[in-house]
This record gives sequence, structure tokens and C-alpha cells, in this order.
Amino acid sequence: MPHFDAGAEKLLHDRPDLTAILAVNDELALAALRVCQRREIAVPRQLSVVGFDDVPAAAAAGITTIHQDFVEKGTIASQLLIDQSDTPQKVILPTSLMTRQSTGAPRR
Repeated sequence: MPHFDAGAEKLLHDRPDLTAILAVNDELALAALRVCQRREIAVPRQLSVVGFDDVPAAAAAGITTIHQDFVEKGTIASQLLIDQSDTPQKVILPTSLMTRQSTGAPRR
């Protein structure tokens, strides 16, 4: 997605000293990986990339990501909508780190 790539381009242009990117979702992590490939930045030797969601495309691209259970997330969100409480609800869902090829030891 070109607009995601533009954000990663700007970040890497403005901060060439970065050693890691933690993206808020896997789509942005995939964009960062594309930009790294175009700029010939070696992942993970020069820069580690981590996403969030664990979508199939992240696994296929070898991106380290945070896995969350979408079915559980949807079930809880639906229940909260049905309950329509006036009191804010805090829900913490379990996650797990899916370590793949896009992360490594920080460069020195």
C-alpha cells in the first residue's frame, strides 16, 4: 500500500540511526519491510521489524509479530456492545510473541 510505504520512507529518511521499528499492525510492518528492501537495508542485521496482529501475510514474509486471538477479541467486543454499560470497561486480552526472521540482535 503506497501510503503506508510513504510513512516508512519518511521515518527511515528522518531516522537513519534506527535499529528497530515496532509497527502498530502487520500492514505497516510489511510496508517497512518493502521500504527496507528498496533502500537495501538488511533486515534484521541493520534493522529489526516487528508488527502486531499475526496476519497470514506477516507469517509468509517472516515478520516477527504479536499474535492476538481475533475470535476472542470480536466476541468480547460484541458482548461489550450488547451490554451497553455506562461504566468504562477495561479488558486485557492475552498476546504472544511470534518470533520470525525480521528481528535480531541490535547492531552496535
